[in-house]
Amino acid sequence: MGRKLIIAVGLAGVVGALGDSFITYSEYATQLYLDPHGVSCAKCHGLYGEGKVLERYAVLKKGKNGEVKVVWKEVKAPNIQYVPLSKLKKKLYNPGTYSYMPSYRILSDTEIYALYYYLNQIAPEKWKKLKARLFNPSQIGR
Repeated sequence: MGRKLIIAVGLAGVVGALGDSFITYSEYATQLYLDPHGVSCAKCHGLYGEGKVLERYAVLKKGKNGEVKVVWKEVKAPNIQYVPLSKLKKKLYNPGTYSYMPSYRILSDTEIYALYYYLNQIAPEKWKKLKARLFNPSQIGR
């Protein structure tokens, strides 16, 4: 109940801030996710927050019999759909010492609520629709 109240207050602030704007709240939230102050969340976390491989690199490993083989490792940005508001805010303000993610201390609470809305309401539905289109077995061979 408390979480819904905070979100409602945050959304009310954004709607009030947008006033009689020519864009909807959903459009605002989407645009903010795609370009919050010049650094896109989508570049690392994917268009719908589904997570993405950022980098692949090779590591040489010695096998049991002394042979050397190449093992590929990946650095991934995590899926951030349905991330709790408190965790989102914490990561945006202080991503951690060994994180690829930049700090977004410039974001206001209003903007963070909009990102939260995008990641919990808009992105998951769009991602489901895209996966259904891309991975529909009935489309194979057509």
